[in-house]
Amino acid sequence: MAELVFDEDRNQWVWAAAITDVSGSAGATFTAAEQAIVNDLVAKVNAILAALRAAGKIAND
Repeated sequence: MAELVFDEDRNQWVWAAAITDVSGSAGATFTAAEQAIVNDLVAKVNAILAALRAAGKIAND
């Protein structure tokens, strides 16, 4: 079993250490459709990370 990590921001134990948000966006070498897909995935991954932080599952830092 994985060890818990202490989140100082919440003053509680969480399941995993902090995971940084995805940054950047798809470059011009992609088609418009591919850019939209990549940028949508970036937004969705960051939303998932925010939900996990809000639920106290991963650390905020």
